[in-house]
Amino acid sequence: MEWSAIAALAGMSGAAIAALGFWLNFSERVSKANARAQAAEAEAQKAMEAAKAAGIKVEALATAFGIYREQVAREYVSYDRMKEFVQRLSDEIGQVRVRFDRFLERQREPERSD
Repeated sequence: MEWSAIAALAGMSGAAIAALGFWLNFSERVSKANARAQAAEAEAQKAMEAAKAAGIKVEALATAFGIYREQVAREYVSYDRMKEFVQRLSDEIGQVRVRFDRFLERQREPERSD
């Protein structure tokens, strides 16, 4: 074999080895990227499941809060209504006091005439 043929063969072998090294390195990088992508996908899936569970909890809490709000509206009295009720009660107590005073005065009248 001539030196030029050997040099050409060595050059082609070197190029083939370089191409093979590049390809193996590239393949390794692609494999690592795929592994990271799969891990990220699994993590995203877990996050989606957690978000779905949180959404269900939020719906349940919103429903419970709506029921509570309705209960409060039914059972609890507003400030104005309570003020009105206290005023009416106070007026009624005043009327009862006046009537009781009249009753006591009537009870005393016969005693005075004796």
